[in-house]
Amino acid sequence: MTLDELSAELLSGDDAVPPAEYCPVSIGAKLLGDRWTLLIIRELIAGARGFNQIHRGLPGLNRSVMSERLRHLERAGLIVRTDAEGSARPEYNLTEAGEALTPVIIAIGEWTIDWQFPAPREEFVDVPLLLWRMYQGLDPEALPGRQVSIEFRFPDTDPSRGWIHMDKKSSGACVGAPDREVDVVVCARPKVLYEAWYGFRNFRTAIDDGLIEIAGARYAESEFPNWFKRSYFAPSIEGSSRRLG
Repeated sequence: MTLDELSAELLSGDDAVPPAEYCPVSIGAKLLGDRWTLLIIRELIAGARGFNQIHRGLPGLNRSVMSERLRHLERAGLIVRTDAEGSARPEYNLTEAGEALTPVIIAIGEWTIDWQFPAPREEFVDVPLLLWRMYQGLDPEALPGRQVSIEFRFPDTDPSRGWIHMDKKSSGACVGAPDREVDVVVCARPKVLYEAWYGFRNFRTAIDDGLIEIAGARYAESEFPNWFKRSYFAPSIEGSSRRLG
């Protein structure tokens, strides 16, 4: 099927977006004008590959709806579904056309920061998602021995505990008590970690001010902020007038 034939098929389908007029913005909206479609692309750009990995970064998305959106993106030539070696579960990767949406996703985020992005509030807190984002941001090159096991304790919060683990054999993040011995224990309000993750607050300053307490290995307190590549948008927020510390 040629690119023109593919476009014609997609534009005549029964998608949620009304039929497009002959206009680049209208046709683009027809293909991408659904928040879950764009957010699936965002998760793939962030490095998620398996169905469960993608879904974990999208709280509130029904799994059957996500399956439909993945099929739509595959038909549109934006992703490709492949069988992962040694696994019965498929992987999803961006095609060249999908990768080309990276500056579009970034532009949406930067516009939101400029005009519509509030500082985190308590009602925005999602502990499982926060742990997942921090896990995605772990920088193996910055970890001692390229591995670490971190327990998080969240005072007056439900859930009150969680963990992140990474080594050569396994890795992951979850709420609840750790299932192994940990190297570091981090105690903080989730809202403070959100603020630090998105650039509203400086990690180092939050530690020095006692808002983030770190116990464990001697190197942990000084090295902890360097273990993570924070949100892509953190530098933009740090450069704005809304920084908290």
